[in-house]
Amino acid sequence: ILHFFLLLNCIVYGQNTPLNNKFKIDGQIANRDTGRIFFWYFDDKNKFHSDTLNLINGKFSFNGSLNGACEGMLWTNVKNKNFDDVSVYRFLLEPGNIFIDGTDSSFMITGAKAQQEKEEWDAQKEDLINYKLNLRKSGNPFNEIEKVNEKIKNRDLEYIKNNKDSYLSGYLLFKYKRKLNVDS
Repeated sequence: ILHFFLLLNCIVYGQNTPLNNKFKIDGQIANRDTGRIFFWYFDDKNKFHSDTLNLINGKFSFNGSLNGACEGMLWTNVKNKNFDDVSVYRFLLEPGNIFIDGTDSSFMITGAKAQQEKEEWDAQKEDLINYKLNLRKSGNPFNEIEKVNEKIKNRDLEYIKNNKDSYLSGYLLFKYKRKLNVDS
């Protein structure tokens, strides 16, 4: 099922595919000299890739080809099986040079315009995101959290309407595709 969703992400984000579909990721993880990390994505033929990258002096590098932009997943804890764990970093992968600088639980990406756009948009929703996290921590009822989710969704849908040619809009649309009414 995961493979299907990652593939669908690449197809949805594959709008405006550039002629040069190559990407290169250089990265480093602080406080880790050696070890392994996993990297998942779909290539230019929409084939799923799950690669193991070895850390050398905390650094890693990877080259590949994409069919437009898609969601990449970087796993810094290879023993972890939880997709929502802080050791799993999801980001918008696109052709070009990307640099990832991080720890086992937080990351900064440069060189990826779509990811930068996503981070800027998430910052505009930070009030609602933090409020939702606080509701979860305090054990508030599910329906209170759903009210916040609905507000976030409405902001995202407005973003999609105003930014139709954006990779981020494709990402957000995919995220909500099962939850949207036909008239949305």
